[in-house]
Amino acid sequence: EQGRGTFVQDNAIDYAISKRTRFSQNMARQNLSSDVDILSVDLLPVSAELAGLLALQPGEEVHRIRTLSRVELRVVDYATMFFPAARFPGLPEVYYRHRSVTRTLQHFGVQDYTRRFTRVTARLPDAEVVDYLGIPKNRPVLHVKSLNVDPAGVPVQYGVTHFNGDLVQLVMED
Repeated sequence: EQGRGTFVQDNAIDYAISKRTRFSQNMARQNLSSDVDILSVDLLPVSAELAGLLALQPGEEVHRIRTLSRVELRVVDYATMFFPAARFPGLPEVYYRHRSVTRTLQHFGVQDYTRRFTRVTARLPDAEVVDYLGIPKNRPVLHVKSLNVDPAGVPVQYGVTHFNGDLVQLVMED
């Protein structure tokens, strides 16, 4: 609220952040319907920042997938995910079929993965986030950066997610 601060609605969706954060499991635990729309898929040369995060070398490529997630037909987040392309050839086609990071990684033999880190900040959205989330430009979003690794500790996915702060509250779990 202008001049009073930011408040989470009483009916905000709890989004658990834990060692094994899974969107579909989070929603299923609350008996909420959810779906994921794929906005775009690209194959890009890795940036210096992503190379460090995903343990890649300069010149390697990453799959970038941008999505919108809906819960009970409401857009709750806009996400950008990055996956090492050499390790996961054809990943976009598999993700299109499953619309699940967990099932996509399982297709490539990664039966489990855990969260190495989750970094959360609140910030005002840029124009792109305003458009995708359908929120006012003066409404803060929860900006979440995360890195998932396989059981050997090798990075499998890096993500940047913008949560609609009016609809989602992050719950940190063990």
